[in-house]
Amino acid sequence: MEGSCSSRGQEEGVVATPTTVAHPPQQQQPQPQERQPRDVFPGLGQPGRWPPRVQRCMWEAAHRRTPPQGPHPQQQPSYLFFAGLHSAPWWDDLDLLPWVKPLEEAYEGIKEEVMGIVHQIEAAGQGLTRDQDPQRLGCKALKEQEEEKQKQQQLQIAQQQQGYEKEPCSDDKDANETERDQQAIDPLVRPSYLGHKWGVFWLWKDGRKIEYNCKQVPITTRAVEAIGTHLMDNFSQGHIYISILEPGAWVRPHYGPANLRLRGHLGLVVPPSDCYIRVADEKRTWQEGKVLVFDDSFEHEVRHDGEGYRIVLIVDVWHPVLSEEENEALRAWFASLEY
Repeated sequence: MEGSCSSRGQEEGVVATPTTVAHPPQQQQPQPQERQPRDVFPGLGQPGRWPPRVQRCMWEAAHRRTPPQGPHPQQQPSYLFFAGLHSAPWWDDLDLLPWVKPLEEAYEGIKEEVMGIVHQIEAAGQGLTRDQDPQRLGCKALKEQEEEKQKQQQLQIAQQQQGYEKEPCSDDKDANETERDQQAIDPLVRPSYLGHKWGVFWLWKDGRKIEYNCKQVPITTRAVEAIGTHLMDNFSQGHIYISILEPGAWVRPHYGPANLRLRGHLGLVVPPSDCYIRVADEKRTWQEGKVLVFDDSFEHEVRHDGEGYRIVLIVDVWHPVLSEEENEALRAWFASLEY
């Protein structure tokens, strides 16, 4: 019979015997199912529950094999690119930035508070920016916190010597969180790979409000909180802080982590010349009482070759094309990643 085993074996010169064991036919391997974002990022629930653009972004992040790249050659976020958002280095349309005008209107009160912090630090004999000894405190309020921390450490040592172990309490602050607060309060120089002579006084760090610092500047805090849903709080890429540059400072060209945010600079103290920020191919200078808004996923740098301090309030807000639903989904996603 055509196609039978016996006839095929005879044609090939192979003799089949009764003892030949027939192997079962190989089962067809099931085709691998397309992975869903819930498989890549456990704990996020069903994909259908997430906004489509966020789901797409999650998928692309999980399967990306090359660094993220925006439509502009100088837009190269270091961590994530969210497709479908308008890309521009500078943002000047106030209709898309309703929070800018109220922040500018609060300028005088903000500047007065910030200069109070500056004067405290200077009076304590510490520079506003420094390259060493980051644990030293820069003003009286910070010194008080350090003394309280030392008391708590001494109490803990005494309790351990007595064989006492404190029962865990839900109200206790996590040790890592306390350490992060301490680092946030101290005005530190940024990492050397970006630049020196750059000091920071944190108000929100990694999306977390630094309560101790915010109490020092209540007018500034209220002005920031008035930004409302535009504010990138409770999100690891959202920061609000006072940024201080000394003459000779150079913040080297770099990219922000993602194109999810816009960054605003409210000018507080601006040197008259030789001080600028470059985003992509355009340089701009600050004006006191005015806000510059840019997308920091574009290459940017800052140079201060003038005289005196350059001091600005830096505020991160959500990209205006993102919806509130997408913002909440992104918060949940990044929280699950512990980014």
